[in-house]
Amino acid sequence: MPTSSILYGRVSTDQQDDSLVVQEALNQEYCLRLEMPPVPGDYSDNDTSGSIPFLERPGGKALMARLQHGDIKHLITAKQDRLGRDTLDCIATIRAVWAMGVTPHFTAEGGALPRTSQNELLFEIKASVAQYERNLIRQRTQMAMNHKFNHGELTGNVPFGYDCLYVFEDGAEHLSPVALSPVAMPADLAAHGKVVSKRLLDNTLEQDLIRQMAALRTAGRSLKYIADTLNAAGHFTKLGRAWQCGSVDGVLTSRHTARLLQAPAQPIAQAA
Repeated sequence: MPTSSILYGRVSTDQQDDSLVVQEALNQEYCLRLEMPPVPGDYSDNDTSGSIPFLERPGGKALMARLQHGDIKHLITAKQDRLGRDTLDCIATIRAVWAMGVTPHFTAEGGALPRTSQNELLFEIKASVAQYERNLIRQRTQMAMNHKFNHGELTGNVPFGYDCLYVFEDGAEHLSPVALSPVAMPADLAAHGKVVSKRLLDNTLEQDLIRQMAALRTAGRSLKYIADTLNAAGHFTKLGRAWQCGSVDGVLTSRHTARLLQAPAQPIAQAA
């Protein structure tokens, strides 16, 4: 009787949807060739970073629970780093799999990896390399974000206290209080082509509110008191919502706010 297997796949972002399809096709073909029919069920994690512990992922948690039934002897996934990119978590996961009598197979990296002293060493070395690569990516991303921040460029959502000046490839400009989605860009703006720069400009009204919020906090006022004061005066968040403790805290702990309060005489840029 053919031995049962279970398939696992993971992609890091929702921009890699096709990658899950590729992984599944590769794994299915591998199981067919070795006569190890996979058990039914979706044990995959989409838009999931490799830094998230395996048991904290929906697919990973479901997979480990299914393996505990004891009837599956083979775990099939494309590459070792699909299990994760955190060294300690990845090692803990593979040891748990081995302890249940299950053999992992990495279809794009040579196939079966039964538990031997040599395979444990090789797995641990590759797990360390995977985390090293993740750390390099994180470092490069952080450097790029810091560069944008230091040059007054948008790095995510438009922070309270600023508006964003979008410049398009045809030279058109658009000032927005919130970040524009590149996917759902309004048709009249999309007609101007790609966005070539996103520069933060001072919103003086909001910056005055930030200074008031900071002064109240320095005076010992609670986050709730500050939120209630802003709401009573008819002031709202960037999204037009009532202030809550969390939204007040988010503004006060923002690095944009820290820079504003440290050097109020040197704004990023002044709106025309």
